[in-house]
Amino acid sequence: MRRVGIIGGGQLGMMMCDACNEMGISTFVLESSSDCSCAHNATSLVVGEYNDLDKISFICDNVDSLTYEFENVDLGVLRALEEKYNIPQGSNILYISQNRIREKDFANEHGFKTCRYLEINNNEDLIFATKTIGYPAILKTVSGGYDGKGQFVLRSDDDLFHIDRQYIYEEMISFDYEISCIASRSINNDIKVYPLFKNEHHNGILYHTSFLDNKYLNDEISKVMKKYMEALDYRGTLCIELFVKGNDFYFNEMAPRPHNSGHMTIEACKTSQYKNHILGVLGLPLESVEVIHNTEMYNILGNDYLRLNEMIDEPNCVIHDYFKKVIKPKRKMAHVTFVDASKDEIKNFVDKYIKEN
Repeated sequence: MRRVGIIGGGQLGMMMCDACNEMGISTFVLESSSDCSCAHNATSLVVGEYNDLDKISFICDNVDSLTYEFENVDLGVLRALEEKYNIPQGSNILYISQNRIREKDFANEHGFKTCRYLEINNNEDLIFATKTIGYPAILKTVSGGYDGKGQFVLRSDDDLFHIDRQYIYEEMISFDYEISCIASRSINNDIKVYPLFKNEHHNGILYHTSFLDNKYLNDEISKVMKKYMEALDYRGTLCIELFVKGNDFYFNEMAPRPHNSGHMTIEACKTSQYKNHILGVLGLPLESVEVIHNTEMYNILGNDYLRLNEMIDEPNCVIHDYFKKVIKPKRKMAHVTFVDASKDEIKNFVDKYIKEN
């Protein structure tokens, strides 16, 4: 029996475990809490901090491949382990993705366009950026931050503040919409690119995902994505978020793992992003990403989760519960995927249950 180790026991790890269970693959998960999502379906849960070298080494000793469900893995720990153990995603992509400046530099060098941006280390850099790039702009912490955290919209000099850490100053593009490109890669450069997903955000948090009906963008972005993954020599599933303006697309950021915007691949496609991720990190052939159902996905946040039992009885929807013990405002608690549902059915559900988004 094959065995996979996963750093992180949240909902992405849980869905990796689901994919492994379907294939008869054992899972060893490292998580700091025993009440995590993966406690419900992992073969073995190891409770410990994400930078615990001894516990990660223990997992590596018992699995064929090690993966992770989030990109804020301790880079030093991973580098210490990857020469001895099979960690197909590797540390190089974390080195790139954990720093927004390196991330955008790499994207520019390997086929993706970006907005204009400048590194900000002090107040003088900030003033220079306002004169060079101008307003409006977004100031982001170079590392860390998610769901809109660590990001500040700057529209005039009145929005400036004292710089006490490293930031990136990004031109704010007036884009039409945001999309996700998700792809998986295995050995022998076996790459599968999923159809593009169109994303809607509220308050910096992903709210709704549907397929993008645009053959030109699907074809063009797929070509660039394949070259990008080859340049990374990456194995597993990876997501890149892009801004679209007309037929132009601009790199925003990447996630070297399965992504929240690709949840609906579980029902929509012959093979989910999670299954292909596991196949990729094990060095096995990937499977078809053909779309077999028309789907849409909505995240269930915070107190909306309290009505989950009612949602289950609604037609043409599949509920994915993350089994999180603590309910917090804006926290991702579950998601619902509508499968071959009518627009009226989806609208009625959203009007009835989706309040916190």
